[in-house]
Amino acid sequence: MNPRPAIAAVAVALALLGAGCRAGLPDDVARLDYVDRQHRFAVNLPDGWSRRESADNPFLVVMGPGPDDAVRPSLNVVVLPRQAVGDIDEMVARTRSQLETFAGFEAVSEETRQLAGGHAARVVTFRQDAFEVPLKQRQMYVIAADRAYTVTATAGADTFADNENAFEVCLKSFRVGW
Repeated sequence: MNPRPAIAAVAVALALLGAGCRAGLPDDVARLDYVDRQHRFAVNLPDGWSRRESADNPFLVVMGPGPDDAVRPSLNVVVLPRQAVGDIDEMVARTRSQLETFAGFEAVSEETRQLAGGHAARVVTFRQDAFEVPLKQRQMYVIAADRAYTVTATAGADTFADNENAFEVCLKSFRVGW
């Protein structure tokens, strides 16, 4: 008995199954590592990072490698109804006023980006000392149709630069509202 036809059939079935999961998506979204159809966002994930999905916010948490007793680099995605945040300027202002209550809060930078899917995003980088370990975070805010997205990249203040490229893989690939 020749096993090649059986192996080929399994390979074809797996390819069709994988294609079915991406059916109906725009090409640029279908190519991304992670797609959340319900909340309409997609993102590439850094190599070697693990992900955890949730039925509640944040809907996606991605953890970088590292010991469990240290501040591991992470990224999470929170999705809210657009009416809860207003426009992007209101969203950024409201979030910033909350962040400014954290001990040692310091704004590092703020910029506007254009996502590949055409949506405008605001990106704010800041430091804070509210927890045992000083943190550096980068938040990206995006509004698309009836949803508002906040993507937060976090690492220890002393390790953020080591993880910045991994964070940018996620932020630059982020797609919403297709």
